[in-house]
Amino acid sequence: MESTTMDETEFTTFYDKTIVNSFGAGLVVDLEDIAEEYSCPSSEYKDYGKNCTAEYLARGQWGSSMITA
Repeated sequence: MESTTMDETEFTTFYDKTIVNSFGAGLVVDLEDIAEEYSCPSSEYKDYGKNCTAEYLARGQWGSSMITA
């Protein structure tokens, strides 16, 4: 938050996944789509639901170019 011009309320609202069309709500959709697309093992990120781990995506990319193919 320190590197933005947002105050605490604006920052919290920006990432609030319960607010339609907020960044947080969009992030949840994107993370779940990526997890489904790449068949990530079950991994729940505490605030945003399903999520691939960076390690899983990195191994898939390194081993088979899974991400860019």
